[in-house]
Amino acid sequence: WINTNAEPDAIVHFVIGGGHRPGENVARHYLERRMVRGGNLALFADPSTPRYLMFITRKAWYDDFVQDVRARYEPVHAIRRGDATLLEIYSNRGEGR
Repeated sequence: WINTNAEPDAIVHFVIGGGHRPGENVARHYLERRMVRGGNLALFADPSTPRYLMFITRKAWYDDFVQDVRARYEPVHAIRRGDATLLEIYSNRGEGR
């Protein structure tokens, strides 16, 4: 979704949570945008650069950054299977709450 929809100069924040996770290697291999590990709300909210936050919806891995973004923004995309949300993507240019 990010490769198709995100601006070419977008930065993608990838939250690993709890140390190195295999998903980081997958994202680095397939993602066609600059990727940074982690971040904070002030950096994410900076309107000078389009930014996205993507993370696996495992609450045990949520840090303050993820909690802050979830409290203030609506997801621009989510991957769902059945009743479960597996991954959420937020944009600093997306809808705020």
